[in-house]
Amino acid sequence: MGFIREDKTYAKYYDEFVVLLGIGMCVSEFCGLTESDLDFDSRKIRVDHQLVRERGRKYYVEKTKIKCGCRFIPMTEEVYRSLKNILVNRKKLKTEMIVDGYSSFLLLDKDDKPKVALHIENEMRWAMKNYKKFYPDRPLPHITPHVFRHPNVKPKTKHSYSFRRINTRSLHSP
Repeated sequence: MGFIREDKTYAKYYDEFVVLLGIGMCVSEFCGLTESDLDFDSRKIRVDHQLVRERGRKYYVEKTKIKCGCRFIPMTEEVYRSLKNILVNRKKLKTEMIVDGYSSFLLLDKDDKPKVALHIENEMRWAMKNYKKFYPDRPLPHITPHVFRHPNVKPKTKHSYSFRRINTRSLHSP
């Protein structure tokens, strides 16, 4: 993450990556987050939907993949700061795009439309390609938004969390 934070091109994605790594949600759930899903006073994120874009560029919102996907995720201090940064740096739009009744999505693309999973996947791929160019002798494993979810599962197994609780938090179904 230090490379991303310090890189002139990719530093703008640092806070997105911090949030994804810190909360362990699906990338489409992250892209579907709106300002109203964030409770900074209680430091919780409501996750009950995800944003999807079809090949024809049609956006839609759907429920999370499994029933237990409707949940509240606590914000760590680092996630809290990164979400605040995302909001501060978010472009102020005169007209927000509305998708199935949802608006004010946290993440916007260069065309002021909500980012979708493909945007985040590309950002990661481009950043890793750039990293390999600068550090060919220090290879990294293949990194995707899905891989960012796994650090949120492993530590919980060490702290005696139940299998069901881990699956509920990470949205991995048994």
